[in-house]
Formats: sequence, structure tokens, C-alpha cells
Amino acid sequence: MRSSTIKLKLGQVFLTREVANKVSEHEILWCLAKHQEGDWGDMPEKDKKINDWAVERGERVISKYRTEAGDIYIITEPDRSYTTVLFTWEY
Repeated sequence: MRSSTIKLKLGQVFLTREVANKVSEHEILWCLAKHQEGDWGDMPEKDKKINDWAVERGERVISKYRTEAGDIYIITEPDRSYTTVLFTWEY
């Protein structure tokens, strides 16, 4: 069994209505766990490095994952008070 390391606090988690209606709870939780661990999903390598830098310096962090309903972004704000899950086309 793999142990996970939390690199990022999420704060309150908000889902857009579209995500809440179309993406399974299991997929959302899996993606949130990956985001917290510092696995930035399908982001370009340059953006993954920016996210690593942003985690250390308290900046905004964005990751991207594929779900059965479509690609989603997970965005954690600089103060780590909240994280938003939305479809890429809602950004």
C-alpha cells in the first residue's frame, strides 16, 4: 500500500454545478488527493515546475486531470483558504 504525502492544504473545496452534476464523487476525491500530493496531472512540464515553486512560496496552484465527463482543473488559492474544481471549459 502506497502512503501519500500532503504537499498542499486545500482549505474549503468548492465544485462548480457542472462538475457536481457530471463527475463522480470517486473521481473528484481521487483528483483532489493527487492535487494535494503534488501530482499536477496533465499540466505541461513547465507548469508542473511552476506549481512546485508556487507550493513553496504560497502562490496559486493549478492542476488538470481527465475524468469520464471531461477534463477538470483544480485551483488552490494562494492563502490556501479554498480550492475550486471546475471543467476546463468553465475557466
